[in-house]
Amino acid sequence: MDFPIKTKRLTIEKPAYDQTQAIIEAMLASKAELQRWMNWAKIWPSHAEIEEFHHKSVNHWRENARHLRLNAFINGQATLACSIGITIDNPQAGVYHMSYWANSTQTNKGYTTEAVKAVIRYLFKDLEASSIITGHAAKNRASKRVIEKCGFVSHTDPREDCAYILTP
Repeated sequence: MDFPIKTKRLTIEKPAYDQTQAIIEAMLASKAELQRWMNWAKIWPSHAEIEEFHHKSVNHWRENARHLRLNAFINGQATLACSIGITIDNPQAGVYHMSYWANSTQTNKGYTTEAVKAVIRYLFKDLEASSIITGHAAKNRASKRVIEKCGFVSHTDPREDCAYILTP
């Protein structure tokens, strides 16, 4: 599949340098939620660290790195709906790990579920994934709802409080 991935309401893109400000704005708007649920956000990164991480994410696609990021923007806007991370756990076996965070100003609109479903299709169809693993913090009911709407089933994975798996 060529990028971007288009859905009814979203454009899902590989990271690009010109997205940096939108990423920073979405992260700042989501700081409380990110710090509540994401280990990496407990110690909040500086503006420069966020920018550096985003620029590394741009380069990861060019370098065929194991950790990739996709950003879902609302069609026709520069507003980030959510960001999705993909880790290639086992390239030979087609095992992927997916994580995501939503822009708090855009939650409860179905954007994250729409984006995750599109990325799932991409992983199974274009990358021939055999399985996708994901999870959520134990009390994060919103993330759990996204996972369940996308068809994942309970699984065991040491990286996640509550782990799930999806197969084709």
